[in-house]
Amino acid sequence: MSIEHPYGYIQDGKIYLKGYLNFDDRQIGEVKESEEATIAYFERRFEHASKKIQVLEESVEEAENKGSYLMKLIHLRKYLAEYDGLGDFTVLFDKLDQIEAYLNSLISDNRVKNLEIKRALLAEAEAIKDDPDWKAVTEQLLEIKRKWVKTGSVDDDYIDETEGRFKELLDEFFGKKKDYYEERKKLFDERLEQYDALLNKAHKLMLMKDKQESANQNKQLQYEWRQIGQVRAKDLRKLGKELALYGKQIFGKLRPRGGGDRGYGNR
Repeated sequence: MSIEHPYGYIQDGKIYLKGYLNFDDRQIGEVKESEEATIAYFERRFEHASKKIQVLEESVEEAENKGSYLMKLIHLRKYLAEYDGLGDFTVLFDKLDQIEAYLNSLISDNRVKNLEIKRALLAEAEAIKDDPDWKAVTEQLLEIKRKWVKTGSVDDDYIDETEGRFKELLDEFFGKKKDYYEERKKLFDERLEQYDALLNKAHKLMLMKDKQESANQNKQLQYEWRQIGQVRAKDLRKLGKELALYGKQIFGKLRPRGGGDRGYGNR
């Protein structure tokens, strides 16, 4: 004996959902109390599924980032395909198709806008990437990157043009910056060695018995000191203080005894 329903039937104590779209007939449950109660139960389950579709549609309408609901829709479609209920599932899938078409249209429009934004950001980055002001350019590129990350995706056809080139540009800039500072540190270290060598020489001059010769050579030493070049300011200040102390002792020995500072300033 079989009991018919517009969207299913009961046969041999089991309830079935009739096939629809590309789905075949399938069992969704068994008769527990009575056929009528079983049918009513699975009709209520169908209404529960219908409400899920309605909630999704309302959420999409109210959301600012509507595209974020696309994955939820895809999961809901899979959920419906396996859901045990009794009703017109074709209507529910049609509604999902409509919502998906709407979301895809919005996503497509947004990706066009995203492409315009990212092309503009890329042009901005290209214009400054070779500027030697490492600190200023770093700050500008990090701000551009912040805007870039905040901007959504582009179509797959433009990923290499945008995402690929932007990553390449950042890698190129920060690679050059790293090389510059490594070379700069190497140069500064070499200069520090030269400064240390002159300090050792100044110390030896301070110990010379020939005071005038010591003073003369120290003047030459100071000239060589000025030719070495830039190092970190704090390092140069420390080295300069040491050199000044040696110079003070070297030239202090030339002062006439008992004459105070008279004549020292004229040398």
